[in-house]
Amino acid sequence: MEPVRRGWRWDVAWMLCCVSVSSIWCITAAKQLGATADEAPYLRMGLERWRTGSHGPLMAVGTMPLAIDVQTFPLYLAERWRGTPHELDSDLPKVLPKLLPWARAGTLLFWWALLVYGWLIGRRLAGRWGGRLAVALLACEPNLLAHACLATTDIAVSACTLALTYHFFAGRERGWLLRVGVPAVCFGALLLAKASAVVFGPICLAVVGLAWVANRSLTVQRPLRSLALDVPQVLAIGFVLALFYIGSDWRPSEMVPSQTAQKLPPGLKRDALEAYGRLPIFCNLTEGILFQVFQNTTGTPAYLFGEVHPKPGVWYYFPVALSMKLPVPLLVLPVLVVIVRPRALANWAFLLAVVLLALSVTYRVQNGIRLVLPLVALWAVGLAVVVVRAREAVEGVSRWLVSAAVIVAGSWMAASTATAWPDGLRYFNEFWRGQPGYQYLNDSNYDWGQGLKPLDRWHRKNGRPPMKVWTFGNDPAFRLMPVEHCQLDALNLAAPQDHLPVVRGHYLAASALLVYGYWDTSAVRFLRQRQPVAQAGTYLIYDFTQVP
Repeated sequence: MEPVRRGWRWDVAWMLCCVSVSSIWCITAAKQLGATADEAPYLRMGLERWRTGSHGPLMAVGTMPLAIDVQTFPLYLAERWRGTPHELDSDLPKVLPKLLPWARAGTLLFWWALLVYGWLIGRRLAGRWGGRLAVALLACEPNLLAHACLATTDIAVSACTLALTYHFFAGRERGWLLRVGVPAVCFGALLLAKASAVVFGPICLAVVGLAWVANRSLTVQRPLRSLALDVPQVLAIGFVLALFYIGSDWRPSEMVPSQTAQKLPPGLKRDALEAYGRLPIFCNLTEGILFQVFQNTTGTPAYLFGEVHPKPGVWYYFPVALSMKLPVPLLVLPVLVVIVRPRALANWAFLLAVVLLALSVTYRVQNGIRLVLPLVALWAVGLAVVVVRAREAVEGVSRWLVSAAVIVAGSWMAASTATAWPDGLRYFNEFWRGQPGYQYLNDSNYDWGQGLKPLDRWHRKNGRPPMKVWTFGNDPAFRLMPVEHCQLDALNLAAPQDHLPVVRGHYLAASALLVYGYWDTSAVRFLRQRQPVAQAGTYLIYDFTQVP
């Protein structure tokens, strides 16, 4: 009994260490970053939801409310306590810096859940060392940390995915409540975190369920029949729970008819959806789901290797992007295991990550690996299980080789995490550091509008020279900076050289996404012909002070 207790003490101590260190990373990093493009609108819509009780604004743009509700609830309580609302419309530059750190702290609840469920999955599949390694890899993954310090939805999706898969697997041979009820609540939470759960939620259940069937207990009779009965119940109950959570304003939809008119050709399908949108039952869950369906149908351009692919659906986008953004140990360790013990790769967490990676080639919205963060979390957890199982299955030199690889991998990832602070969005692994990251990928992979605070620090450090700023995103911080706001693209000048009189005598700070992104304008060509003299965060700084 005493060794068991001692083992639990070490597990708890290890978990608390990973949670504490990673949380400090997130809290301190959040103070160094400006608001991303999505955070200010999310705060505004989240507070409006608590004031009015309606999720209408969120559903109209296809954003599921769970993470935003959690992040803005303390802000709403503060409003009620002091008796006056936060003036996000009239005084945004002063109010947003005060509210954003508190909203970002709300994401830590999902981050802690992600670590706990990663530990539980690793422990269940590979014992104590599986759990310990799983939580360590998650806590040192720069892309997960980058989003854990933002008031956005991507960490919530990842946490809910791990919760759903864990409870569905752990409850397969239990009573109805643990076998169906708890997974149904988890699926409802996943659906409230991301509308795409309609697709990858059933995929997760199918992969986990089939893995259980393949390793079922002899006491379970007709496991496939049990699985076929349980999965529809989990999906149906979870959908109903999410439907009730979002509720309805009992009015026709403004989004559905407009989206169908824009994105569907005339015909029976379009007529049916428009008729459905005219029913007085909105806003509701289906409105947000339909928005995402329409968006994925239309797709988005992809920026890769400095080139814009205007036609949606570059099939290799996510595999290539992950090869750039994942830490080297997460890419190399599977190769080592294939050499040493390939059978160790067979665990449902790693297989599910591989399945999601294979499905990513069909995605038509391609503006950042944040869209596949659940894949990253499952890959890290599954890889921890793979390594522990491989080590246990081999002896002699091979065992020492695996042990040494784990130590090197852990140290490497810890160093990567330290160097990625505070702006983990701009992290690229060592294989892809020959050029600046924005020449490989952009958007939420690099520049999500979070760079105004670093720019202000550079400007202050250099004595506040005359500066014009070409901004991207919704961060209003430039209004409080002693700079001139200058949107070069709004000038609509015909030739690149026509911009020179506009910026002469100033430094120009331009968002990396605007210069190396989806646009080919005369302003972009004007700056691409020149070399920046410095970079502050996501802003490229050009010197035109000495131009005659």
